[in-house]
Amino acid sequence: MQDLVWDSSITILAPDLFPLQRLLLHRLDEFLHSCLYACAYYDVILSVVLLFAKIRLSCRPKMSWRMEPGGVMCFSPTMEQFRDFSAFVAYMEDQGAHKFGIAKVIPPKEWCPRRSYADIGSVVISTPVSQFVSGQQGIYQLYNIQKKALTYNEFAAKANSDQYKPPKYSNLEELERKYWKNVTFNQPLYGADIQGTLTEPSVKEWNINRLATILDGMVDEYGVAIPGVNTAYLYFGMWKTSFAWHTEDMDLYSINYLHFGAPKLWYSLSPEHGPKLERLAKGLFPECADECASFLRHKMSILSPSVLRQNSIQVNKVTQEEGQFIITFPYGYHSGFNAGLNCAESTNFASVRWIDFGKRATQCKCQPDNVRINMDYFVEKYQPEQWRAYYRQKYSESPALQTEDSLLGRKRASQGPVLSFSTSVKRQRIADPVKNDWTERFSGLWHSQPRNFALERAFNQLASRGTTRCCICSIFDVHSPYRGMDSAQIRTASQGLQISEHSERSRGVRSLKVVVQRALIELPSSLRRRCSVEGGEGETRGRRRSRRAMKREPSLEQDDADSQLITCQSCDITVHRGCYGVTGDAPLPTQDWQCTRCSEKAVNAVGSSLCDWFCCNQCL
Repeated sequence: MQDLVWDSSITILAPDLFPLQRLLLHRLDEFLHSCLYACAYYDVILSVVLLFAKIRLSCRPKMSWRMEPGGVMCFSPTMEQFRDFSAFVAYMEDQGAHKFGIAKVIPPKEWCPRRSYADIGSVVISTPVSQFVSGQQGIYQLYNIQKKALTYNEFAAKANSDQYKPPKYSNLEELERKYWKNVTFNQPLYGADIQGTLTEPSVKEWNINRLATILDGMVDEYGVAIPGVNTAYLYFGMWKTSFAWHTEDMDLYSINYLHFGAPKLWYSLSPEHGPKLERLAKGLFPECADECASFLRHKMSILSPSVLRQNSIQVNKVTQEEGQFIITFPYGYHSGFNAGLNCAESTNFASVRWIDFGKRATQCKCQPDNVRINMDYFVEKYQPEQWRAYYRQKYSESPALQTEDSLLGRKRASQGPVLSFSTSVKRQRIADPVKNDWTERFSGLWHSQPRNFALERAFNQLASRGTTRCCICSIFDVHSPYRGMDSAQIRTASQGLQISEHSERSRGVRSLKVVVQRALIELPSSLRRRCSVEGGEGETRGRRRSRRAMKREPSLEQDDADSQLITCQSCDITVHRGCYGVTGDAPLPTQDWQCTRCSEKAVNAVGSSLCDWFCCNQCL
């Protein structure tokens, strides 16, 4: 009878015990049977052991989760586990949630982000869009047409009207079929990307507006807030409003909380299927791929799950109900639609595991408002052992740096990334971007460096000593701006300039966004001929003949208005008047002239922290 009681107790407790606890109980069972079986105190000892096991079990934090029917993990934490957001996300990944692209989190019942939503009727939806979908057979393009602003009450009235309300359905599977059958009909309104939050400031746990992840370090250290990335956005949806296949900006994490309303249905891909989707999308939308290599970041491509499955891409699915969270993981493609009137709040966040994804995130270069984050800050702060190698590789022409970490969930992220290099090229190495001694003095002019106005002036002064003297003409000169000067002369000239020193630590950690300005320069005919005849040693015979012909044209040697050299009194850049596009025939007083940048913006503001982080229109 005693054996039966003990065995049944083990059976009841075993499913919820740690493996080590279960092993210890069985070892204790063997000890009691061998030493105390005939003892009168056996029942007492057995009761004490069982009581100890139950106490330990009740004190153990229960991290309960289950698999949703659509193949996504759903977590239900206790309030104690819910308090530390970053720790819980790490636990989710430890359980493998990131392998499915997204995960669902049901918060504890005692957590409440807002007591009442009765007062949000006057919230203004400033930029609602009408969603137009074109295509057929599961392959569609989504176009957003901006409409005039309206309040939430007006939006809700439209969403519940006969024109926009959802059809009758018995279950979500039926509603999903009706969505794909009627996706191209009617044009719903979507109140997306509205800056703001509905979470009360007193809420400390999982407050979307302040999650306190490493992405918020930008705000703490640099005072930079990127709307929708490290600040909250609101989304007001109605039936059939959709979001196309995409990953987050810079392949960040995202969190989405459904405050109230109809469910939101999500589709997701495992990160390892991301390249498959990209290849398939390029084949289905070739014109978009020709215009932009990262066109999926436009959030315009909608592909049905059936199309993806036909191309061997496994699609996961999960339904987000009112009061539930959805977490998307780095490089996890996702899409979905709303089943009716609802309101959601979302933002991005980051962890140390994301840094390696951020290094490889693709960029859309055709949209100026695309979010771009320079990873130097994160690598130097959170991966200091990789900083030197990463910096040298990034700003050199060496082969791409690779990491054998858990980008696709193949290894535990806690092990940390391991640096390796491709072996397809013989004798690869990470080269120092500074090739020789005299260029080292100007290494601070690299686009990754903090802006140094004094160093820029010094370089402009050196450039003006070349043969062409004009920095624009030097673009068309093979050896510009130093043609006619040997290395000793260049070294001597550069040593005479006042250049401030730069430590390696100060390089490249200030800016989070680098914008390359492209300019099309149309030179006057006289200057085009001037640049064509002042060639290098490898000039053609035609150019030699042009040079002899040009010597017989005295008009080119005249100091006409176009050929007048002017120097900016602030930055010391020297240009031909015609090259720079200065209009007018009268000569300019060279001592008072300023270039466009220096005249429109104060010199001390050119290198400010704000300009280092974002593309300032006044600097372009």
